[in-house]
Amino acid sequence: MIPGQNMNEILRLVDAHWVNAKHQVALPANWRPDDRVIVPTPKTVDEARARLEDRSLEVFDRYLAKKTR
Repeated sequence: MIPGQNMNEILRLVDAHWVNAKHQVALPANWRPDDRVIVPTPKTVDEARARLEDRSLEVFDRYLAKKTR
C-alpha cells in the first residue's frame, strides 16, 4: 500500500512518528497504537542487568526488549 491512499494508514504513520519522538523508542513493522514498542539497547552492563529484572519488559535477549508504552 502506498501512503496517502488510505487515511487510516496516514494516521498510523503520524501516531508512529509521535510515539517515536516522544518516547525515544523504535517501532516494529506494521506497528499499531497500543502494540508493544522496542526499547533502546542498554549502554552499560548494569543497565543490561536491570533490564533482565524489569517485569514491564518482554526481553528476548540482551539487545532486544519490548514494552507497552
